[in-house]
Amino acid sequence: MLHRLAGGDGQDYFDRFATAAPDLAQLSIDFAFGEALARDGLEHKAKLLAIVAMLASSGNRSDALRLHLAGALANGVTREEIIELFIKLSVYRGFPAALNAFSVARSVFALGAQPLQVDIPMSVDTESRTDRLERGKALLAKSSAASGDAVVRSFDDIAPDLGRMIVEHSYGEVFSRKGIDLKTRELSACAALAAIGSATTETPLRVHINAALNVGASRDEIIETLVNLTAYSGYPATQQAIRIAAEEFAKSNPSSRPRREESE
Repeated sequence: MLHRLAGGDGQDYFDRFATAAPDLAQLSIDFAFGEALARDGLEHKAKLLAIVAMLASSGNRSDALRLHLAGALANGVTREEIIELFIKLSVYRGFPAALNAFSVARSVFALGAQPLQVDIPMSVDTESRTDRLERGKALLAKSSAASGDAVVRSFDDIAPDLGRMIVEHSYGEVFSRKGIDLKTRELSACAALAAIGSATTETPLRVHINAALNVGASRDEIIETLVNLTAYSGYPATQQAIRIAAEEFAKSNPSSRPRREESE
């Protein structure tokens, strides 16, 4: 799937982070390309254009966008189709994002269709997917408990594989790594989700606030983690995150009040 979806100098793209985090390159190929992007159900050209649209809409994924634009050209997408896609992008993400995407596309168009150039040795994975899934279920139960399970199972009626992928990959592969302790991992997850501050991250933030409590973080530690956001994400994002935290604290203890009211 990597060869069917990407093009150009993939070696340079992966080498930029593989030296510091070799496992990340393997996770990217194993899960993103080998699992999520390898699914049937979408015509291949539509998949190529959808990936380009996702990356272009972010406005700051130039390296990955370049890789997938080259892959799109090498796998049957025309320059005209890409141009039309970016013109439409200006409606949803504004002209700056569209202009940035056009700038990247111009450099790719100049080189023409390029097959993927990459040679990444992959370690032999002797662990079964069932092992990862079971480990993910155990970690989900330990950390996020009912709140996390409810989010995962909420996809059962429309996209059951998505819930499985969340448990198998996110919990069974990434979150279960031993590099940092579980409490620090959950506090970091709260910080990352709160920094994004979008409607789509509100439910995961609630899940990980409860997970942090479940694995030993105190309410004060969660609040201090979120207060740090003021320097990097501004006061509105911080206030929103602390409001969400206060609501989750109140659910676990209905008599609780936000810290400000307690201090008053």
